Amino acid sequence: MDILNKIKSLFTNSSQTVNDSQQNQESTLEISSDIRQVLENEILPGLDISAEEFWISFEKIIDNFSPRNKALLERREEIQTLIDEWHIGKRG
Repeated sequence: MDILNKIKSLFTNSSQTVNDSQQNQESTLEISSDIRQVLENEILPGLDISAEEFWISFEKIIDNFSPRNKALLERREEIQTLIDEWHIGKRG
């Protein structure tokens, strides 16, 4: 499966398809105009996904995973602090 089909499958899963009422919503993400142009003009036309559907779905993915990502980053920081303290304690 090529990358475009993988991306398409993320946004066209039947249990997560964006319905008409969701399509009327507007994404609140702030996206670089360069990234938006490449995505909307070059990538999405090959995926049969509207820009609105993509951005709404993408925002939902970010909303779903952001809390978990934040928790993992905090845990990583805790572990890094322990590693740093261990190295400082073993110095010399």
